Amino acid sequence: MGVTEASADDIHRIATALRGSGLRALPAAVRIDAVVSLAQEFREFVDEADVWPLAESSGLSMEMTRWALRTTFEGVTPSALTAFLSDAEIPGHHTVPVTLAATLLSSNVLTSPARALLLPLLIGVPVLARVSSREQAFATLLHDRLSHGCASMQAISRGLALVTIRPETPSGAHAFQALLSEADVVSVYGSDHTCTEVRRKLPPGVQGIEHGHGLGVGVLAAGANTDDEAVDALAAEFALDVAAYDQRGCLSPQVLYVQEGGWVSPQRFAERLHAALGQKAVTLPRGPIDPQLGAQQLQYRGVGAALGRLFEGDGWAVTYEGELPARPTPGYRNIAVHGYAGDAALMTKLTAFGRHLKVVGYAGSEEARQRFANNLPPHVAPRVCALGEMQTPPFTCVWDGLPAWHGLVRYVAR
Repeated sequence: MGVTEASADDIHRIATALRGSGLRALPAAVRIDAVVSLAQEFREFVDEADVWPLAESSGLSMEMTRWALRTTFEGVTPSALTAFLSDAEIPGHHTVPVTLAATLLSSNVLTSPARALLLPLLIGVPVLARVSSREQAFATLLHDRLSHGCASMQAISRGLALVTIRPETPSGAHAFQALLSEADVVSVYGSDHTCTEVRRKLPPGVQGIEHGHGLGVGVLAAGANTDDEAVDALAAEFALDVAAYDQRGCLSPQVLYVQEGGWVSPQRFAERLHAALGQKAVTLPRGPIDPQLGAQQLQYRGVGAALGRLFEGDGWAVTYEGELPARPTPGYRNIAVHGYAGDAALMTKLTAFGRHLKVVGYAGSEEARQRFANNLPPHVAPRVCALGEMQTPPFTCVWDGLPAWHGLVRYVAR
């Protein structure tokens, strides 16, 4: 099933059909079965099918494409989805799904449409999604698999439609405004500029949920930096965080903070990370990089060499930059290691990222991560996880400090 370039009339017609799709009336068990069945199909697809079209469309290597598909659907189980729907209920209230969600997808991360499209369908909310003009392959494949799957998958597929819109044209501008006007809630995935533009155009009464620019940060406290075995394991775990999706997503780490006083110094850890990224380049090769990004990469590495130390490989680089302020990385497996003295200094550094900080990979025990999360500065609400898990969040996890059902349901007191 292809993606339609829609006019304003098309948007009104599609929205009417989605509201009449019967998705909301489907029993929760049917919706759960549909999402679980789709996840199983994708897990089998990874092992059996040719993923080259997805790799070519996304710019990822074949190996990274398979990894992305496999990890995205790992936690999709009946028990997890049942618990998610149960958590969305408030005792003493009647939970009412909204009638239509509009979703504006981005193109940075291949599998990001999975959560953005499937969670509303799971709740019983039809979705009218505008796909990116640069990356349509995965969303199209997901829709096609639903439409031709088992009975439950086909039932929820009627609540999903994909369109393209070119808002830079007069007819596209009308279609885009129609999309915003038809929805009860609009979820925006993209840059801060995109979020601002959509917010400005939202009609009164339509709720906007913004998933703008984001980044991740790694933290290695001295308490976890205990011996060579631990250091090598942590370097391998953080190397996966850097390599995943070629460091192009809103959960991708931009910097690693290593506390002074551990088994190895921050600079020595940068060397270990460099070696670990070399190993990841074999098992999960990086995709191609275009000339413009290549120029940004060269500049980033040159500044890093001037500020501290540069450890450079064929397709990756690690810089050590002491306690200097963090710099934006061009992605594509270029990462800086910085030192920090103690928790107070670290919290000051994290505060500077503000609402853009979406995940912190923290090396340490679960109890240490909990203490760290409890002491985060105000206005910062990242997901806190272990190193190696920064880019594999649970399918139904809190996102941007909000539960995944935010905006998709209303509550009636009774």
